[in-house]
Amino acid sequence: EEAAAAAAAAESALQSEREARATAQEAAAAAERRSGPLEAQLLEAQRRIESVEGDAIASSRALARATEESTSRDATLESLSRQLAASSEREAELAAGLAGLEVELGEARAELEASRETVATAADSSRAEAEAELRSALASSAAAEEEAAAA
Repeated sequence: EEAAAAAAAAESALQSEREARATAQEAAAAAERRSGPLEAQLLEAQRRIESVEGDAIASSRALARATEESTSRDATLESLSRQLAASSEREAELAAGLAGLEVELGEARAELEASRETVATAADSSRAEAEAELRSALASSAAAEEEAAAA
């Protein structure tokens, strides 16, 4: 009887083990079925992370290029600003020089006008003297002719 009970117990244990094994296999298959989509989701998440990292690297490079370009534009702007300041200074110097030349030109014109007036006055005076001498000579000539005719 003990042997039969032990055999029955062993048979029951074997049956329980088979059932446990079947349950474990079903659980493993179910876990495998669940892990497949989870692994796919994990792979997709990793792909997205890599894509985002790639985008971040590209953005960082673009930012570096934009910063470089901005720095270059700032340097160009500063250079142009210095050139403009130098041009403004030169323009002011030229304007002062031009004003000086205009003053000199005005003075030269005034001197020229004064010289013209002096020459005109001298010419008028010389003409008046020449006319007076001519009249005197004509009068002397007329008087000499009268004397010669009377003689």
